[in-house]
Amino acid sequence: MRPTGTRGEWKSHFWLPVTLDHAVVESAVAAFVEARPDATALPRDALHVSLSRYFVAAAHEIEPLAQRAKLRLRNMPAFVVACSPTLLELPSEDGLCTFGALAIAQGRHEINAMIDDLDDVLATFGKPVYYAQRILHVSVCRWPGRVVDAVTHAPVDWPQGVPTSCRATRVLGRAGHVEFEIRLFDGSSGSILVAEGNVAHGETRQGVA
Repeated sequence: MRPTGTRGEWKSHFWLPVTLDHAVVESAVAAFVEARPDATALPRDALHVSLSRYFVAAAHEIEPLAQRAKLRLRNMPAFVVACSPTLLELPSEDGLCTFGALAIAQGRHEINAMIDDLDDVLATFGKPVYYAQRILHVSVCRWPGRVVDAVTHAPVDWPQGVPTSCRATRVLGRAGHVEFEIRLFDGSSGSILVAEGNVAHGETRQGVA
């Protein structure tokens, strides 16, 4: 992670990594590319839900901030995150591009709880908290230029019979040069959504990673 340009200050972030079926991601990206031919897919191993805005951490704040975040999230249980077929266009924080994203349909309560916890931690260090209007999403592609406000598109047709969700078992953070993982308690059970057209149906499965 590179410094921001100010001596001893580093760009930092917290996020929830997600793993989505290849067919689900490809169908969403294809829908965006049809409308925006200059859209490029994001790496599948980089898909995530942001739990904070980007913020700047001074060198002396990095270790205590990371430890405080771990303490606040250490008792959070694992949970299922499912995406909606609703497509979103969202401006990047730096205003340089627009992201094509999938809205979060399941797991919103848990994600909002983690954002609340991290907001408390960040406020303690005088850092910006999450946006007042929370649009929980997973970005799948991006293109140059920005939209002024969020844009919602008609739902994409999911490939039938593929999972549209995953089990969230960890939070990742980067505070300057320190990268860390917070494992969530995982009972290895939960409702995994499977696509059927534009409708997602719940199934209970055991041992889902």
